[in-house]
Amino acid sequence: MAEQNILEGDIVVLEEIIANINEHSSAVAKRGRLSDMSRELSNNIEAAEKDIKNEIAAKLKEGIDSVSEGYNKSILEEQKKLKEVQSQRDKAKIAGVRKRIDKETVALRDDNEALKNKIKNLYRNEGIPAFCSKRLFFSIFCSDGLIDGLLYFVLLAVFYAVIPGALCFIEGIPKFVYVIYYFVLIVIHSFLSRFIYSKVVIPHIDSIVQVRDLKSDIKSNGKKIKRIENGIKSDKNEDMYGLDSYDSKIKEINQSISDIENKKTVALKEFESFTKQDIIMDIQNRYKSSIDAIRDDLAKTDSDMEKLDSLIKEQRAYISTNYEAYLGKEFMNVEKLKELATIMKTTKAKTIANAIAMYRETH
Repeated sequence: MAEQNILEGDIVVLEEIIANINEHSSAVAKRGRLSDMSRELSNNIEAAEKDIKNEIAAKLKEGIDSVSEGYNKSILEEQKKLKEVQSQRDKAKIAGVRKRIDKETVALRDDNEALKNKIKNLYRNEGIPAFCSKRLFFSIFCSDGLIDGLLYFVLLAVFYAVIPGALCFIEGIPKFVYVIYYFVLIVIHSFLSRFIYSKVVIPHIDSIVQVRDLKSDIKSNGKKIKRIENGIKSDKNEDMYGLDSYDSKIKEINQSISDIENKKTVALKEFESFTKQDIIMDIQNRYKSSIDAIRDDLAKTDSDMEKLDSLIKEQRAYISTNYEAYLGKEFMNVEKLKELATIMKTTKAKTIANAIAMYRETH
């Protein structure tokens, strides 16, 4: 039929055309179903391989954790012991340092106690008020050095500048309040200063100066004690504190931790070299039969698709050359071809060309 003009064909030719187009459509539809099946099978293989990968990762982690668990527990126990021994050693060193400081500063501390008692006795014997032993008193009436001068200056600044300045931020305070404040302050300052100076300082000036010097000696001793403390605390030599037993125990525990860590490393290497491969092979073997079956189905499906692709290509070329070239794209539709067949069966149209002409007259 490929060598004749199908427009001259009869109802038999037309039905053959319809059958061939239907066969082509069936092949295309089947090819689509095979494509969906191939995609689904590929997805199933990917899902199975992902399951294998996840299960292997989980099993290997479980295995590594299992191997490490016992060693880690032992290491934690040894580290706890190490922490306790180190704490005991620190306490022993602190006690030793404190004892050494006490021993090396006992003379200075005894000297300070003697100086303090001498000051108390001096004040008691001469009837000097107790407040006269405070640093503020010496800063005002018997200063010795820059620090005492600064302390007196700060005291004056607070009463003559800071307090009045703070009052300025309070609304509603009349100006005469400041005048009264300064007047009272100056009166009190002048009266107290003159009173204390005349009643205490002048009569006891020699004793006050002596006390000032004694306090300076106490302060000097305190600095010496502080230097000795800092020197002892910064001394790296710990031989005199009797810490050998603690150091020996610490060394023993550290060696135990190192031995456990080495054993753990060996066990993990053995797991990596042997057990890991067994786990991987076991999991892969359990999935192998099901994955191989899916791969076989996929290979068969892909093979069927290749065959169908060849058939569809041949059908498409045949239909295009032998049918579409004569009938046009308009009548490459089964429904329209069936209408032509109805026309040929119910009218006097003997050829496909006659049926097309009648079809065009009614449409």
